[in-house]
Amino acid sequence: MNEAKPAGGCGRLADWLLWLLVFAAGFLALAAVQLYLPFLPGYDAYYHTAAAELIRDRGLVDSLPWVEVSLYRTRYADTELLFHLALIPFVSLHRLYGPKLFIMLVSALLVLLSGIVARRMKLPLAWLVPFLLLAGGIGVELRLNLCRPHLFAFGLVLLLLWALHSASSLGLFLVGFAFPLCYVAFHLPLIIAGMWFAASLLSRSRLPWKETAAVAAGVALGLLVHPYRDNLLYIWWVLMAGDLTDMVWSINPPVSEFLPASAGAVFFDTGLTIPLLLAAGAAWLYTRQRPGRRTIFCLLLFAAFTVLYFSYRRFVLYWVAFGSFAALGVIGDCRIGEKLGRLWTRHRMATASLFAVFFFLLAGNVVKSVMGLQRADREEIIQRFEGATGWMNSNLPAGSFLFHCEWDATPFLAYHAPGFRYMNVLSPNFSIAYSPCLHLEWENICLGKSPDAAMDIALDFGASFVLVERNEGNDLLMEELLRDWRVLELYRDEEAAIFEILWPDACVPDLRGRRAGDPVGGTLE
Repeated sequence: MNEAKPAGGCGRLADWLLWLLVFAAGFLALAAVQLYLPFLPGYDAYYHTAAAELIRDRGLVDSLPWVEVSLYRTRYADTELLFHLALIPFVSLHRLYGPKLFIMLVSALLVLLSGIVARRMKLPLAWLVPFLLLAGGIGVELRLNLCRPHLFAFGLVLLLLWALHSASSLGLFLVGFAFPLCYVAFHLPLIIAGMWFAASLLSRSRLPWKETAAVAAGVALGLLVHPYRDNLLYIWWVLMAGDLTDMVWSINPPVSEFLPASAGAVFFDTGLTIPLLLAAGAAWLYTRQRPGRRTIFCLLLFAAFTVLYFSYRRFVLYWVAFGSFAALGVIGDCRIGEKLGRLWTRHRMATASLFAVFFFLLAGNVVKSVMGLQRADREEIIQRFEGATGWMNSNLPAGSFLFHCEWDATPFLAYHAPGFRYMNVLSPNFSIAYSPCLHLEWENICLGKSPDAAMDIALDFGASFVLVERNEGNDLLMEELLRDWRVLELYRDEEAAIFEILWPDACVPDLRGRRAGDPVGGTLE
């Protein structure tokens, strides 16, 4: 008995050192991207940074002050409230490097948590899961480096898996409670709890009525106490149940994360996930071992997120994580570890060579993912409008409304020039829900299909200023404004041009009973 204690202590110390190594590896891989890039990766990172500053400076607001033709003007809800609250201390530290540090810490903790949860689920080689995430390709590396609330959602899903396997009703209740405060898809824990129930049914295990009820009660209470409860439910309906028609994407082609995963993305951009799944499939074909509840649950999760991943590439993080869980679950059920142990005793050199090749591929994929994202983000041309917004801050009246065509430009505009109002942010669905007619007219103006763009912008939208993003999609609008004698060009650089629509009295009534130049979306302090 006295000799077992040091051994146990050494084992615990080894565990702590292993998890510390996992966290350090994740943090360094993320730092290699964040410190290399002189900007925040992605578009929405700038919106979330500005939203955190808005809460810090003004508290919870009833209307988002940066948007005009958007549901967030009339029925605003901070659907990522806890994420923005957690971001405030880091934004206060530094507007650029504060969010970078926040993402490095949060994502490194997620990488660590994935391994801890895999171990709690008694998956073989649980410590391998974090490295499979880091080696998951550019897609996973990008998702881990984005300053967006999907990271909190992924962390809560991992905690939900932990609580389900621990049968912790309190843990399940707390995770369910936190979800509506962190992420608009608050139905996700209910679906995952339903999968756990189905896995229990298929494996003929005890049905988890109590655990399922705890998750549902937590989600219900989280919705009940949310400060934007009514608007949150409406926005959830708009985003989750609204039809994505062709009209949504007629201005901007779908960004890559909304596109379905291509064959190239699946086979060349998911690291070692496919080889691991193939190995698990071969192991099952060899042993024909019946899977247990844990493995059935992981397979259900993987199947569900496979459907999502092949519909929207943005779910690659979940796909790689749950693919690794499912593969390791199958390998564990097939007792491959015991077979590898026997192989090691008989053919040590061959087994060592096999493991060496695997770890070489793993390390190579981690480096490839990091360097690929560095190169891709460096080479991607994104208009950030630093010159235009600097000029606006110095020359335009505070609170002015600028008509513009790219809804993805609003995060940068709100970040660099928060004292002005813009068209829409985050999703075209918000402008469609606000006014389908205005959304359609906005599209026609930006496509150069309006017979009198300046008149329509001033009368129907109440805007005296126009910011035209300089890209091929806006060439027709740019040419029309340059030809119009009633329009004065105020500023131009390689990213944008700013125009002013001149009227004799600057008080032309618009179609909504408002005069051009009147405040529209509330005043800014």
